[in-house]
Amino acid sequence: MANHRSSAMVHPASLGVAGRRRRSPWAVAAGAILVLVMMGLAGLGGPRLAGAAPDPRYAKALELLKKKNYPEGVKEYYKFIILGDPSLSAEVRKADLAPAYAHFSERLAKEPNDSRARFFLALIDRCVHRLQQAGTNVDQVRNRHPKSNLLTFVKGEICLVQEMMAEASQLFLRLKEHSQGQKLWKVAAFLMKRNGVEASALERKAALLKKAYRHIDLMERESAESLLATIIKEFPEDPEPVRALVDLYLEWKRFDQAQRVVDAWRAAQGRSPLLPIQEGRLAYQLGRYADAIKALEPLLKREPGNEYAAMFLAESYFQMGNYVAATNLYRTLADQDPGNVALTIRLAACLECSGKAGEAAAVLEAAVGRQPKDLLLQLELGGMLERSGKLVDAAGWYRRVAFEPGPLQAMANERLNAIYRRTVEENGVAAPASLTASPGPGAGAGADGQSAGSAGSGAAVGADRPGQIADVPEIPASERTAAVRDHQSQLNRDLSNVFR
Repeated sequence: MANHRSSAMVHPASLGVAGRRRRSPWAVAAGAILVLVMMGLAGLGGPRLAGAAPDPRYAKALELLKKKNYPEGVKEYYKFIILGDPSLSAEVRKADLAPAYAHFSERLAKEPNDSRARFFLALIDRCVHRLQQAGTNVDQVRNRHPKSNLLTFVKGEICLVQEMMAEASQLFLRLKEHSQGQKLWKVAAFLMKRNGVEASALERKAALLKKAYRHIDLMERESAESLLATIIKEFPEDPEPVRALVDLYLEWKRFDQAQRVVDAWRAAQGRSPLLPIQEGRLAYQLGRYADAIKALEPLLKREPGNEYAAMFLAESYFQMGNYVAATNLYRTLADQDPGNVALTIRLAACLECSGKAGEAAAVLEAAVGRQPKDLLLQLELGGMLERSGKLVDAAGWYRRVAFEPGPLQAMANERLNAIYRRTVEENGVAAPASLTASPGPGAGAGADGQSAGSAGSGAAVGADRPGQIADVPEIPASERTAAVRDHQSQLNRDLSNVFR
């Protein structure tokens, strides 16, 4: 279940600047902006009338930009915009900030991980009303510095300008909860008051949400569901309780109910309440794979390290028959986690559906080499060889699995019987007696197809018929993809208690 407390965005492991002994350039920039904003707040007067003298903050910002002191100039300009709320056209702002924008864009092009450059671009985008791009840039920096109070403030202020009051107030309230965020909370409270948002309502909502999350943590689902419904009714513009309720229904596997909650909120508010990862996950669970792809592709482009999004996107590609795209994602995921059997099996399935059965077999063989005791990998390798017509080798792998008591034993026996039937159909010969021969003490099954017998539990291994297994032509490509997909679906059903 996704972290229900990350409503503004999903936070990875903390790389925050707070608490470091050595102040990074990022921390210096953050502190400088905080000082500027607080100084500006202290000097706020009434609204500036038309014809009044130019705001000294504006003149100072332009002077700094003219001297190519772009970091200080952009910070002063941002302070002027958010505190002065000037009647300055977007075109004038773009012209003022164009040199700084070009400077930081060039820096980011040279070093894509330059958080300072991306942050200043976000401030510029905010100043010129490119709000969506500003929010995206701030989110990417917040991913790397999730504990930064300054970034929380900037993100909240951007939401406030977009009239996303619930998201803004939720972010601002986090500042109040942290001792190091108190000064920025005062600025945020001023901005919210200017926009008609009262702090008392925020505190009540936060308390109710905290109680609801407590119910979720204690697995008190019905209580959490009831309380979240109450919060949604009391605070209809806030998407956070909707997101939490949708996550609860996803965990509960009440997918249709989750969609009804989303549809009702969208009808009232004119937009989706969900984060992109939630949109993709819900669409996937409802079988709307094209919608899942639409939600997850941009997210993964912005956050290439988001493995959760990559997993759902890869599976959506697979379900839509885009095996090349699915292969690329599953290969990356499997390389990052080579011990994950499920990823290896799905990668092999994608390759086989793409017409690359040889490469798929090589992937499974390599995995068996790394994990020689994993019976599921051996079963899958047997299936790959069986579909390729290599029945002798396939039977050898199936026998290995059939010797071991467990959930896969019956599946291996079923495939051995299927090999017998296929041998008869293709060649008019029967399966060998060795299929049901009892092994002696310490006997085992080998991949060469020569050793066989009953499993330790006494279950029959294969069919009790004499004869010889022989290889046959592989199944046609037109049928192979359907066979792989059917097998994967059956595997998920048969092993649902293992993987879920």
